[in-house]
Amino acid sequence: MSDSILSNRDGLIVDKGTWTPVVDKVLTTQTLPTYTTTLSGGIYYRIGKLCYISCCLHINVTSAGNADICISGLPYLSEDSTTGRYQQFSTNCLNDSSATRYGIARLPDNSSKVVIIKHSADENQFYTTGNLILSFSGAYIINSSYGG
Repeated sequence: MSDSILSNRDGLIVDKGTWTPVVDKVLTTQTLPTYTTTLSGGIYYRIGKLCYISCCLHINVTSAGNADICISGLPYLSEDSTTGRYQQFSTNCLNDSSATRYGIARLPDNSSKVVIIKHSADENQFYTTGNLILSFSGAYIINSSYGG
């Protein structure tokens, strides 16, 4: 959903727009939660190979399933680790069953998904029933196939 793509005389690509965060799962064997979305939206800014994203997602989960919290729909695939993929995200996750839960996020190689990881351990965060408000912002290096 690009608003504009600019390129200067040196070939630096500048792009901005919106993207739609989508509830997803990490593994195909996992079961997605049953939920309704009350708010979903995101923005992005790209300068060269750096992409800054921000989003907010409000859902009401009626059946948790067994999936890790994972959001897909990012505007660009991430770089793979062999060519130097770097990312930095700030994550906030609130739900009815507990107080604020902060986590960190990671992007798998060549992916358009963000996986939320528990702050206290190197393990993924799972969906729980009730209202869930998830927001994050950060930057990542996009895949070389996009140029820039």
